[in-house]
Amino acid sequence: MSIRHRLNIIIVTLFSALLISLCVLGMDMRRDLARTTAGASRLGQLSDVWDVIAIAALHPDEPARASGLAGTRRDSVAADTELSALRALLDGLAQANTVPDLLKRAREGMPAIADPMEAGGAVNGQVLRLSRLVTTQLPEMLWRLTELRADTHALALRDRLDLTDRMRFLVNAGQFKAAADAIDTAFPLHPQTGRKTALQQAMTDFSRASLEFRQATEALARKINVASASEPFLTLKPRPLDAAYAGLAEASVKLQSQAFARIANAIDGDISSRRWTMLGVAAVTILATLLALSLALSLSSSIVRAIAALEGRIRSIADGGDDDPRVPQMPQEEEHSELFRITRAVIDCRDRVAERVAAAAQDEKRRDLELIFEGNPLPLILHDPQTTCIVAVNSTAVEHYGYCREEFTRLCIADLRAPACAIVDGPYDGNAAIRHCKADGEMIEVLPFEREIRYDGRQIKLTTIVDITARRRAEARLAFLAHFDPLTQLANRVLLQKKLAEEIRRGGEREGYRFSLLCLDLDRFKMVNDTLGHDAGDRVLRTVADRLSALVEPGDTVARLGGDEFTLLICGPNGPQRADGLAEMVCGILSEPCTIDGARLALGGSVGVSHYPEHGRCGDDLMKHADLAQHQAKTEGRGRVCVFEPSMDEALRQRQTLETDLREALELHRLELHYQPLIDMKTNIVSGFEALVRWNDPVRGQVPPGKFIPIAEEVGLIEEIGTWVLNEACREVAGWPNGVKVAVNVSSYQIRSGNMVRRVREALDASGLAPHRLELEITESVLLIDSAATIRTLHEIRDLGVRIAMDDFGTGYSSLSYLRAFPFDKVKIDQSFVADLGNTAEANAIIRAIAGLSSELGMTTTAEGIETEDQLRYIRAHGCTQAQGFLTGRPVPAKEARIYAAGEVETLHAVLEHMREAEGESDAPEKRAVLSG
Repeated sequence: MSIRHRLNIIIVTLFSALLISLCVLGMDMRRDLARTTAGASRLGQLSDVWDVIAIAALHPDEPARASGLAGTRRDSVAADTELSALRALLDGLAQANTVPDLLKRAREGMPAIADPMEAGGAVNGQVLRLSRLVTTQLPEMLWRLTELRADTHALALRDRLDLTDRMRFLVNAGQFKAAADAIDTAFPLHPQTGRKTALQQAMTDFSRASLEFRQATEALARKINVASASEPFLTLKPRPLDAAYAGLAEASVKLQSQAFARIANAIDGDISSRRWTMLGVAAVTILATLLALSLALSLSSSIVRAIAALEGRIRSIADGGDDDPRVPQMPQEEEHSELFRITRAVIDCRDRVAERVAAAAQDEKRRDLELIFEGNPLPLILHDPQTTCIVAVNSTAVEHYGYCREEFTRLCIADLRAPACAIVDGPYDGNAAIRHCKADGEMIEVLPFEREIRYDGRQIKLTTIVDITARRRAEARLAFLAHFDPLTQLANRVLLQKKLAEEIRRGGEREGYRFSLLCLDLDRFKMVNDTLGHDAGDRVLRTVADRLSALVEPGDTVARLGGDEFTLLICGPNGPQRADGLAEMVCGILSEPCTIDGARLALGGSVGVSHYPEHGRCGDDLMKHADLAQHQAKTEGRGRVCVFEPSMDEALRQRQTLETDLREALELHRLELHYQPLIDMKTNIVSGFEALVRWNDPVRGQVPPGKFIPIAEEVGLIEEIGTWVLNEACREVAGWPNGVKVAVNVSSYQIRSGNMVRRVREALDASGLAPHRLELEITESVLLIDSAATIRTLHEIRDLGVRIAMDDFGTGYSSLSYLRAFPFDKVKIDQSFVADLGNTAEANAIIRAIAGLSSELGMTTTAEGIETEDQLRYIRAHGCTQAQGFLTGRPVPAKEARIYAAGEVETLHAVLEHMREAEGESDAPEKRAVLSG
């Protein structure tokens, strides 16, 4: 595109920009004119409303007159969207029953009409203040004025004034004064030397009338304050207030009229001014556009002529130097002209550009060399293709190999290879990895890449070294982790399955081939993690892995499947024969104590055995059957060896069915509570009950708790069952006599959940049971897991007023230390000691010691499992304070337990007699003899 065309485009663009600016300015001014016109329309709407306000203010005792006028004006308003606010306001004024109510509605509705006018910019500062005067301040003052007048006349009808009447009058007077002060503040009176305008005169009259009304109000307020309560209000004569009201109302209407006139004049002037401004701006813009267009055309012609002359000169210079005969010479008189100076500048620029291009080419070559060679993150080596001598290396090679540059130049490329590395014939293409030796003797594995380049005028080889040593190590580590356990270095599940698949394949190829699988896990291993920490647990696992590895023979596999689960794959011709004896040896080494952080631990383990092919011909069956045997061994008492039997599979299915039915029973509310009485040994009276959960299955009948409670603990249902037992026991016992307590068993899972304190509080609040009537029984195993946190939880429960009892005392690990760590309210002696009473001296001594210790510590002692008269006689003699067992009362449903609690069966004699009647026994006299003894 030529310069002339570009100048023409610039001129057209300038002309278009000016026209667009003119259009935008005209649209903006037209928009302002439209907003000003809309303001005038809003002013007319406000005038309609003020006609109603004026009638209401001037005739306060005739509200129907103002309401009627509002209705008339409403009916005359067109159903237009822009007039919806006016129509709604007039409709509200027409529905007003009193003048104060009408003025209040006007005060609230007029800003909605005036706000669009103010927001649209249709008013200036003075008009804005006048607009707020007529839409907000004057309606507010008239509303407060009429309320004060109406309140005064209402008080005049009363015979007596109380303190409330006085305060209401003073509050209304204060609200009027605040509204009048707002107007005086917005329009202060200034001394005028000349003639006042109509608006100023109206404002002066308003201020005078406002002052008179305030004086009348203050005088009436003083009379009200000094008047006695027995003096009738009619004696105060509030007529001066009415006269002042009439003057102030007239002054307000006059002020509103003058304000409206001023606003109308300002809007009309604004409209006229904007129109003349639009015409002036349009004329100036047109003249400026024509002048700019003329100047642009003149300048364009001058520039085109100068550029044409300069173009011819530059074309001549571009063809040769300044002394080239092809370059036309400038006349002598033009040596100081602008064209001459531009020509010289072009020549100098051409020469400098040529110099800089040459220098840039040199710099680019150096930068390319540095970027490709010296700055490369990979080691690069230049060597002679004939002699293989190293010519140069980059800094990365120096850092990577440890040789300095001088040492590199004395080496050949073959000197970097490791001594035992095979020499590769042909060029290195990165497909074969070789080993190099660093300066410090470290061996690395690399992939070399070679190519020939031109360097210093000769052909030379560039070798790029890629060190893959770390990658090889990572691959080896990943391969190890894919098949071995990182903690114990034993085979993992993946490798075990591969070994097992190989053995099964051999069994399919060889007739009579047999092998065995041993599954085991550690007993009480979770206690180690919970008490000593996971680091101690890891050391225990490594110790067990070392012991197991020492037992097996080459060809056998020891694997850790996860947690504390291990598996031994015993192979060879005598595998099954060795497996039985090896399983016993495994139990033996697992029972041997190990010392961790000074703690001597004796864990033990249970082992399950399955043989190929008797117990399965695929890996999954063998693993499942060995695991079933291991679970059976744990069920039979831990530390045992159990070989798989087909009946175990059926037992597993029955257990799974029982688990499913237990979940269903919990959802369908088939669990129920039975209550076993606790007998006070001093009074022989039922002092409380222990709540025991029972499950009456529609198919199995009564399912023993010892059968479904362990399953609930394993599958995570124990917390939900425990919460239900707690809530149900509290709800039931809350309606029994106040002296009867209830004991609820709490499992370690509930304590560890962290919600036990909240659950107990919710159960007490929901049932209304007094906290001292609830007793929670825990076993010593609860305190073995995070003892400090458990004791803290027990203290929080005890702070609620709930009693805490130690159940099965004497069968745990360190009972005496727990009695010292937490002040239990009760100790329940385990029934295993009660069963040996009278048979062994040790049992008598233990119960006597526990009862004496509990008595010294202020604890109640309950003997569990009382089934004979001799046992009852012994525990009474040894100092136990409570008895519990089948002799004193079996667990019964809540309906029968209420009979005991209600006092219908009060003493132990009566309990035994009631049991005899229920069970058909005939030896009650003998039991009564025991009790009387």
